[in-house]
Amino acid sequence: MIGKPETTEQPKIVYLIYKTFYGCMSTKKEPQLPFSEIWERITQKTEIETQQQLADLLERSQQAISKKKEKDEMPVHYVYTVAKKYNLSMDWLINGKTMGKPEDIFDKMREWAEAEQVTNAELERRLPDFKQWLRNNQ
Repeated sequence: MIGKPETTEQPKIVYLIYKTFYGCMSTKKEPQLPFSEIWERITQKTEIETQQQLADLLERSQQAISKKKEKDEMPVHYVYTVAKKYNLSMDWLINGKTMGKPEDIFDKMREWAEAEQVTNAELERRLPDFKQWLRNNQ
């Protein structure tokens, strides 16, 4: 049975979903997404207007956020935290298109895993199957 992550600490399930959907993400290093594009969408749909406000939400220093901006890198767990806090779609924050809110994806993954009898141990290996199932069931 797959459970929802209850913390904002780089939830493995989110990492695995985005690794599957955006293929370029390595398991050796946390995915880095384009800060500038995501920042634009964050400021459109939330009351976050400054790097300091984002830093406060993420429990990071303003300097850490500034470094990410300079490198044009935003870790996926930052995106997850913003999406969860403001009930936004991670997909929309990442690429401007909507696949669903994090809770919806977790629910769909849980439904698929129960139907296919996928265990947590098998999850990473079976994510391409989930991706196909999701396409077929939308």
